[in-house]
Amino acid sequence: MYKLKDIIPLLSEEQLKVASGMIEDAVFMEKQLAKLRETIEKEGVSENYQYGSKQTAAMTSYLQIQKQYGVIIKYLTDLVPTNSNKANNDELLDFLRNN
Repeated sequence: MYKLKDIIPLLSEEQLKVASGMIEDAVFMEKQLAKLRETIEKEGVSENYQYGSKQTAAMTSYLQIQKQYGVIIKYLTDLVPTNSNKANNDELLDFLRNN
């Protein structure tokens, strides 16, 4: 598994000031998403009530975090220089650009 912090050497000093917090947030979100995925796999995506069913709290949280995670990954991907040979050969960046 690739670490998001591998992107740091590819960023300028100004970009790094902004991106370091986002990278930490993305790593945190990855951990939370993994935990929520386990819960959802065990408990399912919905709960039954007297008058119907609704999403579980874990599923609601998962969707919210996933949305924010996507925004952060998109922002980090946009920061990476596209004309760098190092950037073009880096598997992490390929992963980030395609997700």
